[in-house]
Amino acid sequence: MSAKRAGKPPKTVRNCFVEKGKIGRYFEVGVGEPKTIGGIDGHTGEGWTEEVYDRHETKRQPLFNRDLIQELGLKDKDTVGLTFGEAVADERISQAMLVMGENKGGLLCEDYEELKRREVEEKKEVLFNPHNCWETGLNWYQLVTRVPKEVFSAMGLRYHSEQEEEEGEWRGWYTMDYKEVSGKLEAIGWKAVGG
Repeated sequence: MSAKRAGKPPKTVRNCFVEKGKIGRYFEVGVGEPKTIGGIDGHTGEGWTEEVYDRHETKRQPLFNRDLIQELGLKDKDTVGLTFGEAVADERISQAMLVMGENKGGLLCEDYEELKRREVEEKKEVLFNPHNCWETGLNWYQLVTRVPKEVFSAMGLRYHSEQEEEEGEWRGWYTMDYKEVSGKLEAIGWKAVGG
């Protein structure tokens, strides 16, 4: 999801969903006793530690409009720790939840993928990330931008699978001939960028 106030850059919130017209977010919570991994060197005091869990559960968190929380006379303590289901079930609290589209206070919430799709179609630019294989010296250009089906078809890219690369790190849609793909894109009024 992308959220934007007039005159400010948009913020992106990952792992969102919309249910019953309200916006929520998925997040993972560790279950059970945490285990500490890593360590600190006794002489230098350098190092790191981290707590890890054997198992995680997915939780659903409501997303709130701060302007509406204040306007409805709610306090942060009224909303902190609520699950999505609890927030939706409470008529007063659910009024303070974010919705897709225009929200109180000028906050516009949109589907991030849809927003990116519109931006790409307006600019008519296709971004490629160049790679060089240090073993063969070959250059590959990986498609980064999601494009409309007809643009994708016009490029004639091929899929580079894990089986083709020993280390399996370059999966994705690629071309080895950036100039050829650039020409195909120009023929339909688009532009290749990044090669």
